Amino acid sequence: MSVAARRLNMLKNPKNRDAYDAVSWLQREGHQRFQRKVFGPPLLYLGVKDKRLAVTAENCFRESDLLVCLFVNFTNQTFTCLCREDYLLMCDLLIDNKEQIFNRRLDIRIVEHSRGNQFDDWRSPCSPEKLKELGFDYFLKDLLTGPPEVLNTLCHSNGIQALVNSNSFGVNTDSGHFPKSIYCKTKSGG
Repeated sequence: MSVAARRLNMLKNPKNRDAYDAVSWLQREGHQRFQRKVFGPPLLYLGVKDKRLAVTAENCFRESDLLVCLFVNFTNQTFTCLCREDYLLMCDLLIDNKEQIFNRRLDIRIVEHSRGNQFDDWRSPCSPEKLKELGFDYFLKDLLTGPPEVLNTLCHSNGIQALVNSNSFGVNTDSGHFPKSIYCKTKSGG
């Protein structure tokens, strides 16, 4: 099974049924209705730059604490539109169910950030050197790979440019225990 199919199957559970149905519809026929590409949940696109840190990154998507639970729900249910017209159409079709594509309104999140910061505009609150001095290894933004549009959504909505992690808290990632991430907000908003 391909990586894409495995990731899509991760959405195939009762909690993410609506996201799964929306992605399936987009892949089958829905994509033709939009002016630009509509990205499904970030979970479908994300990778890590350093494969040795894959376990740590994957654990950011597990539901082990409240912050991570909110992040998991966001990465499993959020769709990113690249223009306002597609955002409005997607809301009409899937959330408001105006054309009765599904027998229900879908419980998904749809975002569009064409007027705000773009991914390359996001800056972390401190330099990598200062981060190391504080005892952390990296910002989550610098660990993840994926389409810039999807990473931009994660910066806007989850603050990954200010979410730090350390593998040096004396926690054994091989045993399934993983270091906690910390959100670092600055006076300028992080």
